[in-house]
Amino acid sequence: IVRAADAVITTTSFHTAYFRSILPKKHEKKVFTITNGVDLNQFELNNSTDLECFTIIHAGNFDPSRSPRGFLEAISSIDKNFPNIFGKDSVRLYGNINPLVADYIEEYKLGSIVHQMGIKPYDEIVKIISEAAILLLVVHNDPSTPKYCIPAKLFEYMATGRPIIAISPKGAAAEIIDQYQLGVVISHNNVKQIESVILEYYDSYVSGSLVTKIPEKKILEKFDRKGLTKQLAKILDNLN
Repeated sequence: IVRAADAVITTTSFHTAYFRSILPKKHEKKVFTITNGVDLNQFELNNSTDLECFTIIHAGNFDPSRSPRGFLEAISSIDKNFPNIFGKDSVRLYGNINPLVADYIEEYKLGSIVHQMGIKPYDEIVKIISEAAILLLVVHNDPSTPKYCIPAKLFEYMATGRPIIAISPKGAAAEIIDQYQLGVVISHNNVKQIESVILEYYDSYVSGSLVTKIPEKKILEKFDRKGLTKQLAKILDNLN
């Protein structure tokens, strides 16, 4: 199928490299990368945000491979050692109510701190993540998925300019976060580092230095859906 296609479009550079590696050399130039993106018109790009409180927000769903367990363990440890950092619902998880996550919240006795908020309208979520102190991103923890998976919310997160804690193996999403300095990438099992990074962000919040840092315009435009659609149109225009 790939050999017969006039063009092959993938959503990550990892996919593109893979297809180019298995195709005869004459087919290399027909493989393109167009990532997911964001509608920048839905975001108010403001380089500073007054934070009302220290909140950590996650938007999206979890599953056994994409689990927040290590993160919640770190929250529990911080709360035991620094009980004044977190207040009621300081950690808010938006998306489907997940029984497994509910079990973790109960296991670590985090019922007053961590709350599964359920599904909200997209416009409301944009406002919520834009006003968060920290944004949480959890990527699948298996040998192959992280290489080829960029959670779509990463681009919304990027548009807010809020710092990201990514619980993720090395891969496509981690590469974007590192490349554009969007936050910190930590492995699922490195609870101590998750804890340390949260405490560093909290110190920045207390000192008033945890401000919004919108990426440069040329970076954001690279992932704007209008620009991505232009890339698609150009590929289609050039087909024989």
